[in-house]
Amino acid sequence: GLVHIHGAPWYMKVDIEASTADCVQSLYSAFLHPYDGSPAPDRSVLPRYLSVELENTFLLRQLLPLLTEMGYHSFKISRQYLYSPKLCESGEDRTFGCGSGPFGDHAVDYVTGLRWRGVEDIE
Repeated sequence: GLVHIHGAPWYMKVDIEASTADCVQSLYSAFLHPYDGSPAPDRSVLPRYLSVELENTFLLRQLLPLLTEMGYHSFKISRQYLYSPKLCESGEDRTFGCGSGPFGDHAVDYVTGLRWRGVEDIE
């Protein structure tokens, strides 16, 4: 796959409407079943930062166990709509990054601001 040819991405944004769980499951499978056939999980295929759009709040409980098993232990829950003005959503605004907002350390959690949360802090 692409990760094995080019290496793991530094950042991955999963925003593919109704297929978020499938994409995270695919990433999880690549983690559990390394390309080289090794029996040990391979963290090197995973991006350092991963943004996941949750189409439904129930997806959070479904995806958290997979994400933590892959080694993601710090989270920020952001409200993307704050960065998605009507012009971005309609395609009228061509500003680079319009609609996505900051990511990684610069992402703003809707409860804790710039501070990351552990799984135990997510309700």
